[in-house]
Order: sequence, then structure tokens, then C-alpha cells
Amino acid sequence: MTHNNNNIMSFARLLWMLVGVWNIFSLFFAQAANDDGNNDDNIQYWGDYTILPKRCIVYNNVDVIVWSMFSGTYHQCSNDPMGTYITPVPYFTAAYLEQLESNKQDQGYDDYVAPDAATYIDCTYMQIEGKEYYVQLGCTDGTSQSISVNIYTDNTCETKSTVNGYDDANIDVSEIKLPFKQCKTCVNWVDVNDDEVDDQFYENHQMQAPLCSTVWSYKESCDRTCQKTGLEPKTKEGWSTPDKILLAILTLFGTHANTHA
Repeated sequence: MTHNNNNIMSFARLLWMLVGVWNIFSLFFAQAANDDGNNDDNIQYWGDYTILPKRCIVYNNVDVIVWSMFSGTYHQCSNDPMGTYITPVPYFTAAYLEQLESNKQDQGYDDYVAPDAATYIDCTYMQIEGKEYYVQLGCTDGTSQSISVNIYTDNTCETKSTVNGYDDANIDVSEIKLPFKQCKTCVNWVDVNDDEVDDQFYENHQMQAPLCSTVWSYKESCDRTCQKTGLEPKTKEGWSTPDKILLAILTLFGTHANTHA
């Protein structure tokens, strides 16, 4: 009996040691992930990520951009996404314009000027036909692939209004073209002379991703209902299932009639 008890105690000690070793390894790998700067919640280095803006929708009474994030630039957004998310139109647009400015600076240009329509990223007071309103960038009526300036009654741009039956103001925003359905790398790489940059250039440049880093900070998960919102109806070519059933019935009756003719 004593021998059995000793065996049980030895097994318990061994099991306890294995649990301890497992905890040490778990802490080590968790720390390694944090040191790399890339985990699901806090991405520091964006060199291996791409983003796919999908469409502009109104979800829970807020105009938002639906987008997906992907890991692995070589896939060109063809692999399974890390997730699909939404970000309010003004935040997304501001981040995109900041990305354009950063891209110009990478190319050696410091004279980037934001489009005039960027004024409407903020909720802005405006008189329309003699009445007081507020306007801000949001989704365009009738399409999910562009943005417009929406009309509101309040200075927080939360309550939409209409003028002549439309809640889109007659303001040109064509200079702002969000890259819907276009896969974009989070980091803009340009050719540089290695002799003219320091050893930290490539590491630091991976942290320069205004679009991806900003929308990642302001993201909300887009659930199934959200992802279905604003989808264009799919049109199928050829015979539909009801058509095929009707054709089969007509063929059957036609064959039957010919047999008894």
C-alpha cells in the first residue's frame, strides 16, 4: 500500500512540474508576441498587412465604411481576412487622406494639399436655401461605392435632414475617391538608396501606416447582419430552379401527350 502511495505522490509531483514548465513556455511565447509588436489588438508593425475597403453603408443610424484586414501582402486580399469591421466615414476619410499625404512625402514631395471637400470631415455649419443646417461626409444615396456630404439638423451631425427630398447636399466631393474594392498595402514602400538611410529605416517605416493604424483603432466588428447590409443583389445567368422545374413538367406532359397521340 505504501509503495502505491509513493507512486501516486511521484506522479503528482511530475504532473505539477509539467504544469509549471507549460506555464513558463506560455509566458515566454506571449512575451515574444508582445515584443514583436503584433497581436490582434495592438499592431505596431504594418509591413505585412493589407486592407480592403468594401462599401459605405448606414448601420445603426451611422454612416460607416465596411472594410477587411488581411495578413500577408503577397495574397493581395485573396486569403481569409483577420476580420471585417466598420469605421465611421469621417474617421476613415481623414485617415485615407493622411495616408495620401504620407505617400507623397515618401516620394519626396512636401506640397500635398488636401481636397477642399476635406472641410466636411468635421460637422460644419451651412445655410442652404436660407435655412440653417449642418453637413458632414457620409454615404451617398443609391450607391455603396462613394461618399457625399450629408445634411443634418444638429451640430453633432447625428440627426439627418433633407432639402428638396434629398439628404445629400449638392457639394462636389469627387476629389476624394475612397479605394472601394481595391486591395491596399498598409505600408507604402518606395525605392530608396540603402546608403542614404540608417539601419532603423525599414523597421520604423513599417510603423508608418496612417490609414490602417487609424481605422484599426476606431474599428467595430461587422457581424453577419452588418456584412449583408448594402450588398448588391446577385444576378444569376441561365435557368433558375423554378424555371428548371417548370421546364421538366412541360417536357413530361409533352412526352406523355406524344405517347398517347
